[in-house]
Amino acid sequence: MGPEEGDFAFKSQDNDGKPLDIYKYGGKESIIKECEDSLRRLKTDYIDLYQQHWPDVTTPIPETMEALAQLIKSGKVRAAGVSNYDRAQMTEAEKTLKLASDQVPYSMVRRDIEQELVPYCIENKKSILAYSPLQRGVLTGKIRPGYTFNEGDNRGDSKYFTGGNLTRINAFLEELRPLAADRGPVWRSW
Repeated sequence: MGPEEGDFAFKSQDNDGKPLDIYKYGGKESIIKECEDSLRRLKTDYIDLYQQHWPDVTTPIPETMEALAQLIKSGKVRAAGVSNYDRAQMTEAEKTLKLASDQVPYSMVRRDIEQELVPYCIENKKSILAYSPLQRGVLTGKIRPGYTFNEGDNRGDSKYFTGGNLTRINAFLEELRPLAADRGPVWRSW
């Protein structure tokens, strides 16, 4: 939510509803400043895992990784990871810095990481931190064809919520319901 530098990502809004443009920026000075700001807000001396959230096509990957390496060397970060990097980007990053992880979207309907990224991470002993396991809510079964999204909610533009995909996903979920019901309640008090 900083300066308008780097690769434009998307339009959003702040907590007060004011329009906000989000940029992906991996410049060295920015990475270091953002980490130091985070340390100050968290009132701590170090961060266990610090991740570059998006690749930035306007900043060379080695520059971003040099910033993360500098933060590790200074003791402000114990390990560095990335988010939303593909296999080629991780390979490029690792020429500068040993990464701990890659945080990527992964769900029953979004499994593309299984082709290249998962084998790479297994082979190179990298952790995968999956996000969006319910694919931005579509796998809850609460969003049916004809659902109207609120203003500012960009999920309606996603392929999972358009065309026949939403119908197919809901049919798939209906097939799973009996299996889930046979298992009983998921939550149990120990």
